Amino acid sequence: MEKDLLGFKRKLVLTFFEVFGVIKGRKRIQKLFYLLKYKFGQPIPFDFVDLYYGPYSQELQEIISDFSDAGLLKESFSSGSGYTYEITGAGKIICQLELQSFPKQLLEIIKLLKEKYKNESTSNIVKEVYKIAYG
Repeated sequence: MEKDLLGFKRKLVLTFFEVFGVIKGRKRIQKLFYLLKYKFGQPIPFDFVDLYYGPYSQELQEIISDFSDAGLLKESFSSGSGYTYEITGAGKIICQLELQSFPKQLLEIIKLLKEKYKNESTSNIVKEVYKIAYG
């Protein structure tokens, strides 16, 4: 019997970073997860509340911080571009082990999300989220 060591939420976040590699900006991460849930209709188990820059999930940010503290994600900050996150070697190893039990369809949707938004500015992503969230 397979053990689910990370739990679905944590596995989802780590897989997201495995697919995206490097992501600049906390706001961008939050909005991409929002789109994954509400535009792509995926079973994303994070609740979003309105905050300063639109929909925000505290639990999602806590998992990202936990992964940074554990060395699975590298968090860096620059006054010019804000926070940047990148999956580490240890994060990749754990993700590969956990991918065996990750839903294949969801993995493909995350890859599609990356392709669709990889060259899109964060401000355009935010505009799209606002249209969905606020009509």
